[in-house]
Amino acid sequence: MDNFISIIIFFIIFGMLVISHESGHFLIARANNIRVKEFTVGLGPVLLQRIKKGTAYSIRLLPFGGACIYDGIIGFEDEDDEVKAPFFAPRAGIDTSTVTPAGMPFPEANVFARIATVVGGPLFNVILAYLLSLVVTYFTAWSFPVVADL
Repeated sequence: MDNFISIIIFFIIFGMLVISHESGHFLIARANNIRVKEFTVGLGPVLLQRIKKGTAYSIRLLPFGGACIYDGIIGFEDEDDEVKAPFFAPRAGIDTSTVTPAGMPFPEANVFARIATVVGGPLFNVILAYLLSLVVTYFTAWSFPVVADL
């Protein structure tokens, strides 16, 4: 039973890291007016998907990783290709091509916006680590060492 609980805790912590990382990419991209086609947590077939303001928000079956897919990235853009990347293919029945997200494609953004967008994921992980360390130290009981007079 302890192993099962450890596995569940691992997936919760890993999910927090993935969501933080991908949110960093997403928020910095939106701040720099870069189109985001899909924000997904997990890989594999889509379990839940919602389209809002031209961006598809997805939760996928396998709880390993995630993606923030920008408009204009080669490999996810080719309209002639019927075969898309297997882990990021849209769910059948949802047409994401009718609504275009606001902003510009990733390659058309200036170089500093692209750099900031790429760095945003790891930066948000550092911020998450700092905030979690504050929470852990706040709830940890400890006392200052006492120096005795001899």
